[in-house]
Amino acid sequence: MDFLRYMTSKDIDIMDMPTKAAQIPEWPFREHVKKLDTNILREILKVTDIPGVISFAGGMPAPELFPYEGLLWAAGELLGKRDGPSLQYSLSRGTHELRQWLAATRPSAIPLTEDDFLVTSGSQQALDIVGRAFLEPGDRVLTTIPTYVGLIHCYSFYRADLVTCHTDEDGIDPDALEVELKRGGKMIYLVPSYDNPTGRTLPMDRRTRIVQLAEKYGVPVVDDNPYGEVYYDGVRMPSLRELSPEWALELGSFSKIISPGLRIGWLVGPTRYIGTFEKVKQSTDLHTNTFCQRLIHTFVTSGRLEPHVNILRKEYGHRRDTMLEALTEEMPEGVQWTKPRGGLFLWVTLPAGADAEHILKLAVEQKVAFVPGRPFYPKADVRNTFRLNFSNQPGERIKEGIARLGRILHQEL
Repeated sequence: MDFLRYMTSKDIDIMDMPTKAAQIPEWPFREHVKKLDTNILREILKVTDIPGVISFAGGMPAPELFPYEGLLWAAGELLGKRDGPSLQYSLSRGTHELRQWLAATRPSAIPLTEDDFLVTSGSQQALDIVGRAFLEPGDRVLTTIPTYVGLIHCYSFYRADLVTCHTDEDGIDPDALEVELKRGGKMIYLVPSYDNPTGRTLPMDRRTRIVQLAEKYGVPVVDDNPYGEVYYDGVRMPSLRELSPEWALELGSFSKIISPGLRIGWLVGPTRYIGTFEKVKQSTDLHTNTFCQRLIHTFVTSGRLEPHVNILRKEYGHRRDTMLEALTEEMPEGVQWTKPRGGLFLWVTLPAGADAEHILKLAVEQKVAFVPGRPFYPKADVRNTFRLNFSNQPGERIKEGIARLGRILHQEL
């Protein structure tokens, strides 16, 4: 019996039925979830969809430099041979083959095995797993000022207390870090090599001192190292884990050297703790994408990775130089910027009192975009800084984008 016949059989006048819609109930989200901020980087990236916009906003590699041919060949090797394991469930820790390759190729002061690695869905998931494993509400995480906005969003979810320490042109000040360690801390978080957002590099003496402090106070240090292979001066800086295998965790990624869309990263640390991180991961996604792991392993073991990374270093180094030269030519007096030795970013400081968010509105009208600095400060309202990415745009567009930005700043400052 259909609905109309049923209603007629009951002698109910449909026209007399109430028409007011029932009130939509409020779903019971956790209170701190209701207060989460939108990730400003995701919002600003929407601007890049506007035709003609020259974007220095996202931390994106250059799409024209992705290793298309090598990845196409690797995918053909797997699918052409009906490689069943590539499309199957796999281990939570990651495929044996990829972890073995990582253990054999990652620099280390002590021998590494596959059991020292956990393969993750990008290094951002590794950061989240560390937070899940360590943090209770109110726990103190010691970091730089400014710091990585992804850390702020991720660890704010766990209601951590992000404590920023004095930072200068060489990165975090170890003396300031020790002051905060004496007050207590659950972990230290740093991007020592080609920092996001500033592009700064922590010198060797500070690296040594920081791991000594971690050991002295019994506080693990997280070295977020997605840019470690993207250097331009011929010198690779050792990770903090290389200096202190027992007290440092290193987060790594293929996002900057192969492709961010494949979402393959890793965590490497003391063997005895990897099982704990594995159990935390199992509570989220069971395992990382199997096909992408085997795709990357096939690619890197074919001899294609090192030549590809050399191409990236050369081209990104050229784009960095182009942006630095353009800034020198176009910026008004009083504007300062960092000169990164690697990575994808540099950091601009405007004169006191300037508002980068206001400048961004004007810049978007002229079809150029960047990321204002305020979201990178977890506890300070700093408005006169912004981040520029130089990897995603070719040289001529970098020149034009900086020229547009320079004209705005000359008018506003």
